[in-house]
Amino acid sequence: MKNLFKHIAAATAIGFPFTLICLWIFGAYEASGMVVLRMCTVWYIASILYGVISMIYDFDILSLPVTIIIHFIACFAITIAAAAAAGLLKIMSFGKMLLAVAPVFVIIYAFICVITTIATKRDEKQINNKIKSLDKRG
Repeated sequence: MKNLFKHIAAATAIGFPFTLICLWIFGAYEASGMVVLRMCTVWYIASILYGVISMIYDFDILSLPVTIIIHFIACFAITIAAAAAAGLLKIMSFGKMLLAVAPVFVIIYAFICVITTIATKRDEKQINNKIKSLDKRG
């Protein structure tokens, strides 16, 4: 059971791109006017890019607040570009699209900052307690 999500993630990561490629090759987009297939393809590529940019958290070069700001800007840009490529600009103006997406991002990243701060404070407390217990021994 503990490996269930690992296997689902691996199967999805392998299966979904192949499915998209096959749908494009076999012309499945013709029946729907390509809208659904284009959207799935665009958002899949955006998801890959979100994963790539998230690697920034693995580097210790930048402070956490700077890393979060860079991640925010990159993911926001990816989302706007993906929404435009998926056809959202046919429904609304670029300005309205920015106004629709920006608050969602601010809320998500505010949540990320709160959770990160809580986790960091908890880790600091555990480390400090461990240091105090080692000092008492010596």
